[in-house]
Amino acid sequence: MKAAVVTNFEQAPTLQVFPAPVAGENEQIINVLAAAVYPRVRSQANGTHYTSTGKLPLIPGLDGVGKTTTGQVGYFVNGDET
Repeated sequence: MKAAVVTNFEQAPTLQVFPAPVAGENEQIINVLAAAVYPRVRSQANGTHYTSTGKLPLIPGLDGVGKTTTGQVGYFVNGDET
């Protein structure tokens, strides 16, 4: 899996490779087809959004469209890890 990762709020995110995720109980793996980069995501990526914890590294993003391993396509919202 690849992701744009913020490791420093003063620099652009860098592309990093991670092991493929494993679904836990009541979870599904979703292959992301599209994700928006709108002002809320940009402020998350530069650490200026009021909800920012300042915790790094950070993979910015909130929602998108994806496909499950069974072929279903739909909208998803990323869970809050804080």
